[in-house]
Amino acid sequence: MKDLEDWIKLLSLSKYIMLVGFISQLTLFANDDILSPNYKKDIDLSIKKINIDGSKQKIDWINPIRVSYEKDSLNSLDDIETTTISINQPIFKSGGIYNAIKYSNSFKQYQTIDTTIRKKLLIKDATILLYQLKIIDINLNKQRLLIKNSQIDTKQKQEQVINGILDVSFLNDSIIKLNQNRLQLSNLNIQKQNLLNKFVNLTSQDYKLFKLPKLSLKNEQKLLDSNIYIQKSKLDVESKKYMKNMVLSKYLPEVSLTYNYNKNHNTNIDNTNSGIRVSIPLDIKSYYDTQSSKISYLKSKLNSNIVKEQEKNYLKYQIKQIFIIDNKLKIQSDTIDYYNKLLKQMRALKKNGLKTKDDLEILNNSKDIAKLDLEVFKLDKQIKLLEIYARTN
Repeated sequence: MKDLEDWIKLLSLSKYIMLVGFISQLTLFANDDILSPNYKKDIDLSIKKINIDGSKQKIDWINPIRVSYEKDSLNSLDDIETTTISINQPIFKSGGIYNAIKYSNSFKQYQTIDTTIRKKLLIKDATILLYQLKIIDINLNKQRLLIKNSQIDTKQKQEQVINGILDVSFLNDSIIKLNQNRLQLSNLNIQKQNLLNKFVNLTSQDYKLFKLPKLSLKNEQKLLDSNIYIQKSKLDVESKKYMKNMVLSKYLPEVSLTYNYNKNHNTNIDNTNSGIRVSIPLDIKSYYDTQSSKISYLKSKLNSNIVKEQEKNYLKYQIKQIFIIDNKLKIQSDTIDYYNKLLKQMRALKKNGLKTKDDLEILNNSKDIAKLDLEVFKLDKQIKLLEIYARTN
């Protein structure tokens, strides 16, 4: 534990944590092939809608040209027909136009990154299920080896009981253990079916068709800089800032170009007039409106700091977890080495008739079980890394 504490202290001072491995994380979350066609289509439509809404928001400050036609047949002997065209277009809104365009850009980016997060979470969930299915397959193989060892142990105990070497309680314990291992095999098959059911809800393909990605950890600071939740919170601050400025501009002077065209179809006479209008709205709600938008902006800044701190702590926690798994990998590798040495000795003893074939098989199965556990630890580490990279952009 002291080594772990020392490592954690070193981690808090270090900027760069490197774990050796093949890096495929750059393309993992850009590839949505793992998702079902419906999920992919839903995400594509969301992006299209964001782009269309963003384009619309950019020109929201432009007022429509109003064209009207009127026919009055109630108040005169002849029908009176008139056509009117009117334009009232703001050209200066005390920064409102500039902030409206900036807001639309920021909000579009905010919605885009929000959709990206949803896509990445779907890919992450599907990929974790792939890892979990692989782990279940490994544990199924491990359980079969445990059953083989239990069967050999039960057979040996039975012979020893018959020969009066052991009490029957030892055989009973061995039978119970064999039964438990068989039941656990059934439980693992049930777990696998549950995972498969979750997986087919996200993708329409067989899980065996997908190749598991192999991830490694890169520069810690870069992971924070590319953290998608931190980026999203910053975009929220930016959009709230422009929104605050837009609200304020609503209550400041506004300059508009005006144009009116009127034509009487009966007399064929038309009139036009154009000019500049300056207006200042006087609204008793202005104070509350501007203060509310200001508070929203301040809250977004505070939330951004909270998110940054949370993501920083989360990253450190995940790195500590990876370090603990690395320790498990080392311990398991040492155990496998020990089994290899022991097997070498057991083979020599078997040649001399001091050990049986069953003894050798139990030990060899135990070594294979340790190797399967090693593979599970490696996959556990990949899941931890996957959790980290699901939060990067």
